[in-house]
Amino acid sequence: MTEPLRQKEQYLGKSPISTIAVTGAAMKDNRDYCLSKSMSDYISKPITLDKFKTVNGRWYA
Repeated sequence: MTEPLRQKEQYLGKSPISTIAVTGAAMKDNRDYCLSKSMSDYISKPITLDKFKTVNGRWYA
């Protein structure tokens, strides 16, 4: 998933790129899986504007 981006960070320093997984599956295992694959955060459907703003706000000011 995002491993290639994270591998480049080793050479370039911390990247300003944040990746947010968007999925229709709301099970905890799916969240854990996405985060284990170097995603910055996770959001599940149904996506509301408030939910999107909350998750996105963690990474972008």
